[in-house]
Amino acid sequence: MLGSSWRATVTPWGDVIGADAASTVRWYVAADDRWYHPEREVAVRQRLVEGAPVFETRVRVPGGDVVQRVWSASGERGRDYTLFEFENDSPMPVVVALSNPRLVSVRALVAQPARGLDAEAPVVVPIGHRTSVRLALPHVVGDSSWPDGAADWPAVARGWVGTSERASRLSLPDQVGGVLLTDAVVAARTQALLVDDASLDAATWLLVMREREAMKLAADDVVGVDDVDVAVVERAESVIADLRRGRGDATANRLALLAAARLLAHDERASGDLVAAAARARRVRAASLPDVFGRVEPTSLPEWTSLALPAFVDDRLARWTGGDDVTLLPDGLPDSWLGSACEAHGVMATDRHRVSWAIRWHGERPAVLWEVDGPTGLRLRSGVDASWSTSELRGEALWNAPRRQPTSLSLGTDSFSRTSLPGSDLVHDRNSDQGRLER
Repeated sequence: MLGSSWRATVTPWGDVIGADAASTVRWYVAADDRWYHPEREVAVRQRLVEGAPVFETRVRVPGGDVVQRVWSASGERGRDYTLFEFENDSPMPVVVALSNPRLVSVRALVAQPARGLDAEAPVVVPIGHRTSVRLALPHVVGDSSWPDGAADWPAVARGWVGTSERASRLSLPDQVGGVLLTDAVVAARTQALLVDDASLDAATWLLVMREREAMKLAADDVVGVDDVDVAVVERAESVIADLRRGRGDATANRLALLAAARLLAHDERASGDLVAAAARARRVRAASLPDVFGRVEPTSLPEWTSLALPAFVDDRLARWTGGDDVTLLPDGLPDSWLGSACEAHGVMATDRHRVSWAIRWHGERPAVLWEVDGPTGLRLRSGVDASWSTSELRGEALWNAPRRQPTSLSLGTDSFSRTSLPGSDLVHDRNSDQGRLER
């Protein structure tokens, strides 16, 4: 997928678990007091760098941390690798022991036992204080080359973020389980590119396809089906059956059918059939999908898969509300946003329009700047100031002071925990080595 089929999972303590022992790497740290097993330690922290599949794991040792970073990239000869950087952010030298003898370094590694360690780790690497070393695991068994020219971890992170921002670029003050909401969206989109489609229910599959299409990725790159349109129709029919029987999450079903409509926008007949079938399931008359569902009440993200996060967030930023109407911030401004600058660029609003907006503050009143990418005729409304509307493709306005809204775009710790963040899969995307994409 996206240039490489190699897969592994990074555990919360930084072990890389591949399909077999040849692609699995476990790690251990010897400080001046004892051996540290990251899997057993309490003081282990992990994050995804900017939401990308670049994993940073910190293990506390006396006086500081030992930091491990893991990512995948290609070398100059087109060979693929998983790279490891170990940084000793402590005042004393340490030793890192690793379980896989296939690891390579710029300097020759000498296999030797890790004395005192109750685990098999044939690769032992000393690291001086405040220094770092890099190792690499070739994806092809038998390859012992060093990945000359491979992108470093900041470049790989930038590349994945750039791919995510093809769908939309956000600057919002919310957090999800202690993680910036914007990073969580990047992680969800990354996972949408890596996930096994066969594991997804119909609604989630449609939402995943929505993100892939929004990131302007060719269907052949990421979808293992012969006819994408047929697959979209089949999943949409399944979601409509759930609607008819009152099954599934209402928000997930609504967003999934909107995703299906966008994916079928090139086929007027299929789009019309989708609206008609959804209207019959809901027993309403409707000319468009927003008419099928009527007024949407504000809600926090339910406990469905985090793969739905980007669609949920986009829906809270710019919602198609019927006909040629799109409402910016349809559920209002959360309390946590009052006085804070926030931006959303390139949000999919209809199957033909993307909307960008930015909010700055003049005292208690939000000043909004907007731009519409798409044909004329779209009317923007405001969920913050009901008196405002415009059909201009770009401009700025001063909205009335918002009513206080105790809602938030963040998911909250009750419904979304750190362990449920997407992005635990490590896969190499040949197209994401360099972060050249900017909006």
